[in-house]
Amino acid sequence: MSLGHEVYFYGAETSTVPCTEHIITHTVKDIRDAWGDKGVDPKEFELGYNWKKEVSYRYEPDTDKRKKLVAHLMVNQIAGVQARAKADDFLILSMGDFHKEVKDVLEMLMTVETGVAYRGTCARFRAFESDYMRNFVGGLQGVGKDTPDGKFYDRTIPNYFRESEFPVEAVKVNKADRVDKNGKPFILFVGRFIPRKGINIVAKLATAYRSKYKLYMAGQGKIATKSSNVELLGVLNPEQRSWWMSRATAVLVPTVYLEPFGGVGVEAMLSGTPILTTNFGVFPEYNVNGVTGFRCDLFRDFVKGLSMVDSLDRMAIRKHAERYLMNNIKWEYNKWFNDIYDLYLAVATKNKRIVKNAWFVK
Repeated sequence: MSLGHEVYFYGAETSTVPCTEHIITHTVKDIRDAWGDKGVDPKEFELGYNWKKEVSYRYEPDTDKRKKLVAHLMVNQIAGVQARAKADDFLILSMGDFHKEVKDVLEMLMTVETGVAYRGTCARFRAFESDYMRNFVGGLQGVGKDTPDGKFYDRTIPNYFRESEFPVEAVKVNKADRVDKNGKPFILFVGRFIPRKGINIVAKLATAYRSKYKLYMAGQGKIATKSSNVELLGVLNPEQRSWWMSRATAVLVPTVYLEPFGGVGVEAMLSGTPILTTNFGVFPEYNVNGVTGFRCDLFRDFVKGLSMVDSLDRMAIRKHAERYLMNNIKWEYNKWFNDIYDLYLAVATKNKRIVKNAWFVK
């Protein structure tokens, strides 16, 4: 909206989104009926989550009720768009194949998908969270070809972050103050407590450095730990996240699957804190070895990397990550939308020469 666009948001009753109009597609009661209410743990999210399994964070919905809610949601979304849409509007989808019914019914020329970090895409135009994800999906959809073709109107536009949640002042914390509330230096893990997020690597690294650093773990899920050198923080709000990240010696992001984006790594860098990551998925795109942290191929690389993070320039780390601030990323979206709109104008005016060579449109 800061660039002059009108935004119509179709979503849940309690959503708080800057927009021209918020069209409610389903209520809190709808969600509670279909997905369940919170449990007894006050740290749990309000709706739809069951934390009973120690390594599970996933909801356990009533399947029949969920189907009814989804059908109700789709009907309301489609009706809402049909009542408001003009021919030159964009239809922005964010949930891949889940929104395929909406796309198919509305048949809007400028249907786009943003934040693509999955294989099940349905829109004509797509913005991926990373080059890795763009090429991965392109490869999957090009099966049968030795070398699949790219798509000129697809883009890589990464996730974005509010500068207000990552004040530059936090980067300037004195080294002597980068300790926990008991005065001990610490390392930090933020994420889901599941093996594929690398929590086994985290635990081993904490053991290797137990005399020097305490390990704090923040995020979704429960794990059993008997170590006095490990403490669970639960889910952090933005202010808490800023405090912990800016004071950590390093933030550990050892994801063992091919991470599509890994927002925690960028959040840490915006806090000026070095990151230790694996060396596949998105991480080669934003974790610059010896500048923002270290990419690790083996466990010994994590051990060595942690021994070297104090030599890194925290303000340089922050400067590198500012590329992901919302005020910068919005221009990438604006260019993408303008490119697609020019293509729409070419089609609308039926200029065959321009349409044939549409990717030349200025």
